[in-house]
Amino acid sequence: MARFEFPFPIEADQRRSGLDRASFLTILALMFWLIKKSTPPPPPPSSPVGDTLADLALGEEAVVLEISGRCPGPERRRLLDLGLTPGARVRAEIRSPGGDPTGYRVRGAVLALRRKQAERIAIEPPGTGVEEEEAS
Repeated sequence: MARFEFPFPIEADQRRSGLDRASFLTILALMFWLIKKSTPPPPPPSSPVGDTLADLALGEEAVVLEISGRCPGPERRRLLDLGLTPGARVRAEIRSPGGDPTGYRVRGAVLALRRKQAERIAIEPPGTGVEEEEAS
C-alpha cells in the first residue's frame, strides 16, 4: 500500500507511526462527519408575517402573501395551480370533525388543505395593499 506524504513537515517519529493514506483519509472523513453532526441545522426561513393560512378561523377572510420556500416543488406548483397566488382572497369555510383538513374558498372553489400545507402559506388581513386588482 502506498504511503501518504503529508503536505506539511512532520517529525521523524510521526513518520514511523505507520499512518498510511487510507487511515489518514478515514480519520479525516470522521472529523468532517463529527463537525457536520455537531453543527445545528439552520432554522427554516420564516414568513415575513407571522400569520399563516392554518391560523385562519372559520368564516374569516385573508389575502395570500406568499407560499413559503419550505414548500417542496410539486406541492408548491399544485397550490399555485389551484389559485393560491399572492393577492388571492381566501376564506376558511369548513373544518373536518377531527380538525384536519380544512376547506378554504379560493376564487369560487373550495380547496381542502391539511394543516401542514396551510402552515406554508403566509397571509394578511384584507385591505392592506397586497390584493390583486379585481377585473370588473
